[in-house]
Formats: sequence, C-alpha cells, structure tokens
Amino acid sequence: MFKKLSNILNNLGHKPIKKSYRKVPQSGFDFLSLIDRWEEIVGERLIKMTIPLKHQYGNLVILTSHPAIGQQLSFMEEELKKRVVEVFPSLKGKIKSIRYQMNSSFFEKKTDESKKRKVTSNSPKLFHPYSPEYRKYKKEADELFIDIEDLEVKKSLTSLYIQGKHLN
Repeated sequence: MFKKLSNILNNLGHKPIKKSYRKVPQSGFDFLSLIDRWEEIVGERLIKMTIPLKHQYGNLVILTSHPAIGQQLSFMEEELKKRVVEVFPSLKGKIKSIRYQMNSSFFEKKTDESKKRKVTSNSPKLFHPYSPEYRKYKKEADELFIDIEDLEVKKSLTSLYIQGKHLN
C-alpha cells in the first residue's frame, strides 16, 4: 500500500540527488597549540588585541578586539604567515590567506577561555583525541591490549596507558 517517495519520484522521471560531502583533510595539527603559542607569533602587544579563531580551507581567521587592528594586520599578512610557519612547520603552504573578524564581546570571551586554559596548564595537560600524539599512544595501547576481551577493562587500561605516556 505504501510506497517510498523515491520510488514514486523515479516513476515520474525524477533522478535522485546524489549527496556529496567534501572531505576535510586531516592535517594532524592541534589548533589549541596555535592559540597557546600565539604570543610567540604576534608578540606581547598584539596578544592583547588578537586571538586565532579557526583554520579552515586554507584560511586562518583571527579575531580582533577592534576593526583597526584587523586592517593594520592585513598589511602584515605575509609576515604573520611566515611567523606561524616558523613556530609550526607543519602548516607550511597550508595557510593561503589570513582573514580578520571583529567582535569585542566574543573576543573577550575567547581570551578569557584561553587564559583559563593556560592557568590550568600547570595541572597535567589534556590533549585532544585527534591530536597526532594522542593517536600515536592510542594505537600503541590498542596493539598492547589486543588480547583483552572485556571492553571496559580495555578502555580503562588504554586510558591509563595514554595518561602515563603523556605525563612522561
């Protein structure tokens, strides 16, 4: 009695739309480390007025506290790219352009988050599950605990292994 809508549309001569998703390349780059080391790149003065917001499709987006800062930095785009690559060689050729966004309230929120993360950096540093270091330790743990069948025990041992490796 009931027919699929796709079957009805096919009978009417409509072709199905193919879904295409663009794959985002895994660069193995931890963006939080860029935020943490931003002062090394821009210096003491500009760290108070800028913070990296995202790196996507070859664009590095920098959040600024004032539109004039973004305009001023646009004149230094090549120098900024060069400094980023000096600190993060893995980004060589991956930053095509630098864009600037201004939103003072959002800027304050992001800088507060960054400061909180730096304050807690004295405690054992957590790292992102997609970071290259984490993936390496996870792979080692998976190989080491391959014979363990209990998933809870395996998960706990893997977590302990990664934490132990990371603290050393």
